[in-house]
Amino acid sequence: MGREVKWLSAGFADNCGAGVPPAQDVVVEPGRRDARTTNLAESQLNSRQCPARMPGFIAMDGNGFYLLIPMAVAVAASLVLTPLVRHLAWRLRVLAYPDSQRRFHAGPVPLLGGVAVYFALVVGLIAALLLDRFRQSDLVRLCWVLIPTAGMACLFGVIDDCYNLRSRAKLALQFLAALMITSAGFSVDFITVFGCRIELGWWGVPLTICWLMGCINAMNLIDGLDGLASIIGISTTSMLGMIAWNMGNHHVTVAAMAMTFALAGFLVFNRPPASVFLGDSGSTLIGLVVGVLGIQGSLTSSATLSITAPVVLMTLPMFDVLMAVVRRKLTGSPLALGDREHIHHCLLERGLGPWQVVGILGAFCLTTGVAATAATVFHRDALAWIIATALIVLMIRLRVFGHREFGLIHKLVRRHAENLARSIFLQKRKPHMHIRLRNMPSKAASVGQPAQTIASPLPCDLEVGVIYTGERDLMGPLLSTLKASAPGLNYRLILVDNHSTDGIEPWQQNIPETKVLKNSERLHYSANMNRILAASTARYVLLMNTDMFFDPRQQCLSRMVEFMDSHPNCGIAGCRLFHADGHDARAARRFQTLSVILARRFGLGGLMRRTLEHHFYMDHAPDESFDCQWLSGCFLMLRNKAVEKVGLFDESFGKYFEDVDMCLRMARAGWEVMYHGATSAYHIEQRASHKLLSTDAWKHLRSYLYWLNKWGYRTTAEATEEAMAEATSEATAEASHNRLRPQAA
Repeated sequence: MGREVKWLSAGFADNCGAGVPPAQDVVVEPGRRDARTTNLAESQLNSRQCPARMPGFIAMDGNGFYLLIPMAVAVAASLVLTPLVRHLAWRLRVLAYPDSQRRFHAGPVPLLGGVAVYFALVVGLIAALLLDRFRQSDLVRLCWVLIPTAGMACLFGVIDDCYNLRSRAKLALQFLAALMITSAGFSVDFITVFGCRIELGWWGVPLTICWLMGCINAMNLIDGLDGLASIIGISTTSMLGMIAWNMGNHHVTVAAMAMTFALAGFLVFNRPPASVFLGDSGSTLIGLVVGVLGIQGSLTSSATLSITAPVVLMTLPMFDVLMAVVRRKLTGSPLALGDREHIHHCLLERGLGPWQVVGILGAFCLTTGVAATAATVFHRDALAWIIATALIVLMIRLRVFGHREFGLIHKLVRRHAENLARSIFLQKRKPHMHIRLRNMPSKAASVGQPAQTIASPLPCDLEVGVIYTGERDLMGPLLSTLKASAPGLNYRLILVDNHSTDGIEPWQQNIPETKVLKNSERLHYSANMNRILAASTARYVLLMNTDMFFDPRQQCLSRMVEFMDSHPNCGIAGCRLFHADGHDARAARRFQTLSVILARRFGLGGLMRRTLEHHFYMDHAPDESFDCQWLSGCFLMLRNKAVEKVGLFDESFGKYFEDVDMCLRMARAGWEVMYHGATSAYHIEQRASHKLLSTDAWKHLRSYLYWLNKWGYRTTAEATEEAMAEATSEATAEASHNRLRPQAA
């Protein structure tokens, strides 16, 4: 039987170089390089005192000089390719436009910078492969996995830059790229923490995927300032290269340094004020490369990862994304909705300039990088963890970043502790709020039934109802523009605190005589709107979403009240709506049919264009005023007298179709549903129900099925128009009968 010999001696000589006596050959049966022989090989490697393994010493040999060649090639390629990609982005109109929320640059800036960084990285790796100096088999294997997966990640980012993918689609594509990497064998079977070796077993693959996706999203979220992601990428990859060199993983050092200098060349054009942005293509690329190199560069042996170096290196981006998740979850905001609460935004709000913010955060990353490198060289993992933790605690204590999120966590824990104590020591009682909601004397006793007449006087023209669940970033623009949109109008605010974590005290003083309704637990949308209608005593009540704001020049509220006064038979009205980017939202709509749902849910608008044009009243000019079938529920002005006759919202709908149901009931009761296009408002529509597999999509489907069950399955536009025509004729006949009654008397 043949023997396979001398595989250890060759590997040892390759790692340690000349001048070191070879280790004893290990004789192995063919195909039997198992864990026992691997451990024996590692013990012999350690016993020979390879200079690359000695504490406190980074081995440098002839490869150190040749490492300069791929670095120079990468930076030169980046300097050449970036202007070309910038010009291409201008030609294709793939631009980042300034807005009033998160982008404050002077004008449009090209995206797609990640494409230049990717090709510069590829050129640098090819130059290293041609040198034949860096453990060729390991470098070829790394390039064979890294180049196509990084290209796929960059391509996904380009698609997102061009077409603005939904969050679930982006996560699915990120998962696909991470799965390809783990399928190629780049997963972790063991981890070491403070010298303790932990076997992961089958958990190795999902944890590796989570690490890669975490790195991608961390870099994506922190890319909100000119040059910031580039600086963090340079700091992280350069330190990864030093750590990998110290651990004998020279092929990882080559890739890390190629990435470092590709980003350095790009930073020439990306520094504040930037002439080109990385875009999602660049941030996704940096995150994926850092994730892969963080694993491969910190391997102490086959599939054994020392987690200190990669985790400490990513302290700042990971802490930022963790606080974003905590903040949005506890305030009720969608996880995919951007905000101005990231660490760079907090520093900018303190009056620092872009260069100062980039310098401070770059120094932070450099500090954690030096700590991770020192911990690897001197085998002192605790040192790196202490430094990283101290930096985070310092930021929180100085109230620079993270203090608000920890305050929300503290309130949540305290509230749960109080509820637990109350449930143990006090007798449970139903909240008084629910009794009022179901037994309101001034409105309908049951939804859909006529209600008693309001006996209280009508002290003001309009009451604006807003439901606050924790949308802190949206309330400021809404209330500030609300004041300017109602000149000369006697109005007040009804603010519902839907069991928010931060309370409504900051917003309560914005408008005089604000009515505050507090919920002891979170209610769905229909129930909260019924609370507003029950508390309203004005002639009109306006129900609004928090994700809206006004153009003061439009004087929207004053004009809507004038419109309602001039149309005494109008029970419910809505204005023209724009998205935040200026596109018309088409607030007036016909009732949904199966063809409309298919066109909107599955993205078939191009094939069913006429169906959607009919649904959105495209035969009317958007600045006209006309009768319609239903209006978008984000802006509904209702006449209180009509609500007394029609009743409250049907709470069985929950979040969706309650506005459609109310409009249909208004029409059946003889009231007009009207669209007024002469004035407008802005709606930052989140479109959560348009994500095919989201929770909101299933809620939307459930509400639609309830709608069909309530009004019958013949809910086409033709059928509803017949019902409305019948209701109108009945109302006309009743009016004629009332006119003839005095003559008969």
